[in-house]
Amino acid sequence: MAKVIYTDIEGNVTTTPPVIDADMYVLGMDSSSTRSGVCLMSVGGRLGFTSAVVRENSESLAEYKIALKKYLEGLIRQYAIKHTAYEEPFIGYAGDAKALYMMASSLEELLVETGLEFSVSSVNNKRWKKQFLNVKLEGGSAVQKEMVRQKAIELVPALKVLEKNGKNYDESDAFGVAYYLAKCVREDALDKMASKGKPRKFGYDIILAGGAITAGEALKLVDKPRKDGVIVENINSKRNFDLAVYTLMQGKDAVLVLHFNSGKFGDIILKHGAGELAAKNGVLSAIVARKSSAKKTKKKKE
Repeated sequence: MAKVIYTDIEGNVTTTPPVIDADMYVLGMDSSSTRSGVCLMSVGGRLGFTSAVVRENSESLAEYKIALKKYLEGLIRQYAIKHTAYEEPFIGYAGDAKALYMMASSLEELLVETGLEFSVSSVNNKRWKKQFLNVKLEGGSAVQKEMVRQKAIELVPALKVLEKNGKNYDESDAFGVAYYLAKCVREDALDKMASKGKPRKFGYDIILAGGAITAGEALKLVDKPRKDGVIVENINSKRNFDLAVYTLMQGKDAVLVLHFNSGKFGDIILKHGAGELAAKNGVLSAIVARKSSAKKTKKKKE
């Protein structure tokens, strides 16, 4: 299972969570497929702690993502975090794309799955670095990452301990993202931080079925497999259904399977004439595909 390494404001490096002062914190994340940085910072700009979630050699990417999301959810709940941000994946090699986007979506998925109320901003790496460093960016990625680390050390001298991480810059990058996020929250300027707005809307076909439909069952109900496969998620009733679809499908062409309590989302059930189906099943599944991806006949499994 992934391990978490914490570095606090005094430069103490531990595997147990530091005790931090009660305050209003924001969360910044720099995710990757092997070592993800997560930082808590007060809205006023004071470091809570920065951390690295490190993937074990025996851990699959899916297992690692589950561990990362569990860690993030725990922090959001414990510290009542209302604002989060993550660095948009920088794709240096085409083969990295799938894994990096998979990890980057962790916060947005938690927003849908848990019903917790917090904002999620994605920010371009050059945008936050320019704002954090307050200088014109020069050099390649490695040079800029070292500049970010040194800036973090300038702000919190005890973070000089991060130099021991060598070429692993996850904690200092997460520090930079959190620092910029805290600044935007203070200035009520989150709209300036995000490099993209709300998820793009699109037309979609939907099939409602009784029970928790599996990925394999869902594929039998659409006209063809989609290039990004099948995404199966539980959806909390506190979220807007359309927004959940747009968020989870963002940038993907997949078959989306949403499991939800049949007593919820009455507007969706009514719209698609599935009242009887809801009465017979405690859990319903919505099989969603972009327009023209689903069969015209809406099959319903009772």
